[in-house]
Amino acid sequence: MPPETPPRPLSPNSVLANALLRSVDMIRPKVNALRPQRIVFVVGTQINGAPHLGTSIVQTSAFLLAKLARRAFSIDTTVRFAALDNAP
Repeated sequence: MPPETPPRPLSPNSVLANALLRSVDMIRPKVNALRPQRIVFVVGTQINGAPHLGTSIVQTSAFLLAKLARRAFSIDTTVRFAALDNAP
């Protein structure tokens, strides 16, 4: 019996890439219904120290989704970044 093949290593990059593969489909119905001239994505961060992996993934996802939407729908996309500085 041959040995089992070890699982492929997971990294935040591969998980993010796979999650974003079809994420543009989440907004497709609304874009098709409303036919906007542009889409604005808003991503925020609460400042309470150095950014951690989750913060980086959320921010990266917003920019990648904007890029995918621009390509898929041929419309202008913008990402607005907001920082909330009220953490203890």
